[in-house]
Amino acid sequence: MSAGTGQSAAGHKAVSQAPAISLSSRLLVLAVAGMTFLAYIGTLGYEYVYDDRGQIVDNPFIQSWSYLPRYFTDHVWGHIDPTMLGNYYRPMFLIWLLLNRTLFGLSSPWWHLTTILAHIGVTVMVFALGRRLLKNVSAAAIAALVFGLHPTHIESVAWISGVTDPLLGLFFIPSFWFYLNWREATTSKSKADHKAALTRQPAFHLALSLAFLVLAMLSKETALVMPGLVFGTEWIYGEGPLVRRAIAAARPAMWYAVLIVPYLVVRSLVLKGLGHEQSPVSLLTTVKTWPSVLWFYVTHLVWPVNLSCFYDLDFATPLGLMNFALPLAGLMIIAGGLWLISRRLDRETRCMVAMACLWLALPILPVLNLSVFANGELVHDRYLYLPVIGLGLLVGLGLSRLQAGAAQLFGQPALRFAAVLLLVLGLGFATVSQHQYWASELLLFQHGLTVAPNSRIAKTGLANVLSDRGYFDAAIGLYDEVVERYPTNWKAINNLGCTYLKMGRFSDAEATLLRGIDIRPQVPKQYISLSVALQESGRLAEAERAADYALSLDANGYGYHYQRGDVLEAQGRLAEALAAYQQEVSRHPDFTKAGDKAAALQTRIATEKRGVK
Repeated sequence: MSAGTGQSAAGHKAVSQAPAISLSSRLLVLAVAGMTFLAYIGTLGYEYVYDDRGQIVDNPFIQSWSYLPRYFTDHVWGHIDPTMLGNYYRPMFLIWLLLNRTLFGLSSPWWHLTTILAHIGVTVMVFALGRRLLKNVSAAAIAALVFGLHPTHIESVAWISGVTDPLLGLFFIPSFWFYLNWREATTSKSKADHKAALTRQPAFHLALSLAFLVLAMLSKETALVMPGLVFGTEWIYGEGPLVRRAIAAARPAMWYAVLIVPYLVVRSLVLKGLGHEQSPVSLLTTVKTWPSVLWFYVTHLVWPVNLSCFYDLDFATPLGLMNFALPLAGLMIIAGGLWLISRRLDRETRCMVAMACLWLALPILPVLNLSVFANGELVHDRYLYLPVIGLGLLVGLGLSRLQAGAAQLFGQPALRFAAVLLLVLGLGFATVSQHQYWASELLLFQHGLTVAPNSRIAKTGLANVLSDRGYFDAAIGLYDEVVERYPTNWKAINNLGCTYLKMGRFSDAEATLLRGIDIRPQVPKQYISLSVALQESGRLAEAERAADYALSLDANGYGYHYQRGDVLEAQGRLAEALAAYQQEVSRHPDFTKAGDKAAALQTRIATEKRGVK
């Protein structure tokens, strides 16, 4: 299991050893963790927003441990629509939701607290990783501060459902850490090092690294870049001719690549494919869009202001100055500048810079498969969660070597201290001032439309909020705007139909829901809404057929048996209605309304029987 073929002892030492843990290091860790917590403490009072509704509040499958096996056999949105093809296989995320729901119910402050703590945990890991890669405690602390406070993490920390990124970090970084341990143990050169390596049990560290990788992959798909990260690390610290160097780097990476194969097989079986295209665009169109996507991420890394959950970045068709030429030129200038700077550095520092760039660039690669995203969803700040580690390493390395004059502040060069202070204040203020938009759905979607006026998702979301609050006319106006521009947008059409249902406009609800059914006939829940509309219109036989069809698509749908029972009870078919309510209770014990109806109906049936006698 040698990972170091063709590598020098100097190269091994450069990547593996870290400064000893001291009291000052522990105090720095506490300070970094404290500042990160203070930056996000305001989110403890925030509401459930956006996907939190479907994934937490209205998700019956995180209310009982009996659903645990299903997490490994379905995608994260399987409880909403089991017929929908999903792209997200994340069992660890669902387990996290189940744990939080078990411990805290629907008390949102506790959910926000656990999300913040997960992010702080990753931030502490970044500090440890920085110490190991940069060989400098000050540099590691700066890297951790950049990571903990960077505003692009707002989407992953202020939003409860964004916790997939901290979960990924909690498993991904330890996987890489134990890989470094394994590498160190298997590349020892001196007899003393070899003797020490025997006590470190290289096979044990490899097993731990692979185990954490499995957990990382089950948290978020980005973990699939680990073989590339291992290969890149071996390449950076390797020596010798290119072919021999590549072979030496490939050997340890193969352990991780082989592990990924069964994951991909399981993922493919569960999702019915590795991924599903949402934007039918050519590979050429995707490639032409890469410069504007990458430039978006670069600008948000270095100037994280006016952030949102929604952005109007579309596919680059046709090519233009702003969506292709200028972004490409900017990327080339940055790449050239980094290359020129690296040429002036000593080997050890050059390796550190290369490792930082590896962490910066590699986790972005999976999200460049743009066809799996709907137009209008091509970019998100949360995709920068791991890349900010690379940015932090670069900033930490640069500022830790900043020397100018003899002036000192708190034992540090005054210029460096001032630069770090300004950095912390700037990042902290940007984070605190911008995570406020996640306080409620109304703020989130209103702000989203100021940043991305053409976002159909933000517009539909705002319409949903207005509909829930009883501002039906305003909601209908927004839905109409979306449908006018996107005539086949099922979500806007379906929600418009449900709004008509709330208003008691049952004929409009029926017509609109049928329009949605024409677009996506296999979504069962819309048939339940249609059943309600038909029932309220007095067309009970048709309402029964709609409920039956929904059940034929999903026999375990939440509330489906209840609706069928309600229609049957309205028809006077009490025994059948009671059986339907009991079916609902047996499948969803938490649906108390069904239990109440069943008990009342049982009493009614018994009373009528006694009356007959």
